[in-house]
Amino acid sequence: MVIYLCHPSESTTLAAAARLRAHADARDWAVAAEVLDVTAVVPRAGVERARSYVLLRQAHGILTTTREAPALASERDWLAEHGAFLQVVGDDR
Repeated sequence: MVIYLCHPSESTTLAAAARLRAHADARDWAVAAEVLDVTAVVPRAGVERARSYVLLRQAHGILTTTREAPALASERDWLAEHGAFLQVVGDDR
């Protein structure tokens, strides 16, 4: 899995990343990388980086929070075409 976040502050990023790592660990999912965008400028460089892990078969999906879900909704089809998935975890507010 690739953990993907887009947060402007380090404190919220650290908390969200910890929650996503715990979610992955509870399912015995290996985390290949944690990718962070600090700005929501489109296209997001972090999304492209997360995709590269899927293309290289180093990850079987992207794990993110509800905060990121709308921005990543369009990735579901692309991920499915590549045998991967998007997993959205809880509310991070």
